[in-house]
Amino acid sequence: MDLGVIRNPTDTNLSGDANTNYRPVDNFIEPETANGPIFIMYKVINAPLYDQGSNLIAKVNTTYKFYSWGWITETKVLWITDDTDQNAEYWISGYVFDQDDGSDVVFDHVVTPDGSQKLGEGLQWSVSGTIPDWGRKDLSDMIRTYTVEVAENVKYKVDLRWDINVDLDVYIFSERGFLIEGPDNLWDKIDAPAPVGTQDYYESETATATVTEKWIIMVLGYCSLDKVDPLVHFNITVLFSSNSSQVDFFEGTLRHYVYQNTTDAYCNYRASGFPNTIDTTLEGNVNYWVGGYAKRYNPSDEMATRIIHMTQGEDYYLRTSWDLEYSNVQLYLMDPDGRWRLSNTTDTMPPKEMVLYPNVTGDWILVIHYYDGSYYDPDDQSAYDDITYELYV
Repeated sequence: MDLGVIRNPTDTNLSGDANTNYRPVDNFIEPETANGPIFIMYKVINAPLYDQGSNLIAKVNTTYKFYSWGWITETKVLWITDDTDQNAEYWISGYVFDQDDGSDVVFDHVVTPDGSQKLGEGLQWSVSGTIPDWGRKDLSDMIRTYTVEVAENVKYKVDLRWDINVDLDVYIFSERGFLIEGPDNLWDKIDAPAPVGTQDYYESETATATVTEKWIIMVLGYCSLDKVDPLVHFNITVLFSSNSSQVDFFEGTLRHYVYQNTTDAYCNYRASGFPNTIDTTLEGNVNYWVGGYAKRYNPSDEMATRIIHMTQGEDYYLRTSWDLEYSNVQLYLMDPDGRWRLSNTTDTMPPKEMVLYPNVTGDWILVIHYYDGSYYDPDDQSAYDDITYELYV
């Protein structure tokens, strides 16, 4: 998209408070170049530019030469009168590109008299995805995140171990945002003190990488005992499943948990004292049709994760939007060491914005948490309150 000449634009308002997006006096393809073969020349003549008081202050002529490898733009501005605001800022010959997350970019360089710059290096990018379920729990300081590089068609095992009588969970997310493996709505593993289960301070997940990428390993503090928040030390070992050789290793700590007693943390269809119905005050589309002990709340389908590589000393603007405006989405920012650093948990309509000032260079993880759905839906197969999100950095 050609932005033309814009007065006082911002990253969130590329139209500014005045621009040349009015119908120009004349625009045409130069007849001698209509069929190429070297380039096609397109001209815009006398496009009006107004100030914020709707006063005509300039006319703009722009010439485009379109080649097979890209295009050249020349813009000339004829000032008719002075701008009433001496601090006004103008952008000339700006463009917005769909970079497709850096893949399959056709025009991947911008050339100016100062040199050439490759698109995607320090420039804005955007992604999107879908989150199906919601759960009213602020998880910001209950999770830790780590990244590991994996290769296509290779099977990996992720082992989580810890040192005290609490229950932790481990999840594997793709850098493309979605959950790959972890405790799901069928509650595939119970790891808790008796009488609920057998505590072995260990959980493991196995998955095969479908593409070469980075996985995001997430640890969740699920349950502690006796209404306290004890400090737990844990470690994660990533192994090749074929020969158990080590790929990577991480260590961390947690002190906050979703639940502080086992009665609230687990449901059981046959034992008194353990509820067997969905907690509608907390969670949305969850399937509880499982006999025996089951974890009462599991946020695996409520989150999406994205890697944002940031450089110390730079500042970054982040905006997240979603398509169900009466639903609430929370943002948690995790540093390269896996620790929670910043949240936006305000109950606001989309979009939600953050300004980031990284204190270290590396892969920061943004967790997008679908906190509250627009209504309660007990059918786990329904997509009525699923959200589609967009992320712009």
